[in-house]
Amino acid sequence: MATRIRTMDLAAALELSVSHFSRIFKQSLGVSPRIYILQRRITTACSSMLLSDLHLTDIAYMHGFCDQSHFTRVFNSVHGVSPQEWRRLNKLSQSATDYIPTLALNAVAA
Repeated sequence: MATRIRTMDLAAALELSVSHFSRIFKQSLGVSPRIYILQRRITTACSSMLLSDLHLTDIAYMHGFCDQSHFTRVFNSVHGVSPQEWRRLNKLSQSATDYIPTLALNAVAA
């Protein structure tokens, strides 16, 4: 998910207008394409934090965030703690195979 994913490109791939694609996407999944993509990026970043000891900057880039600051802002708005603190708490309390994400990204302002 490191590449830029644009709603315009997704709509074009399905030969739909951006507005029509966005409307049916939200009707189907309950969130906009942008929020869905952020959810997926945060979810996969959480798995990476549990499964590896990579630096958070590397994880941010791997999952499509432009820098660690943007990753930290989005992550903190979802989980209420920084990625570093989340990693420390979750590595102590559970294994990666038990990880089930809980996301509340409806109000994320990226």
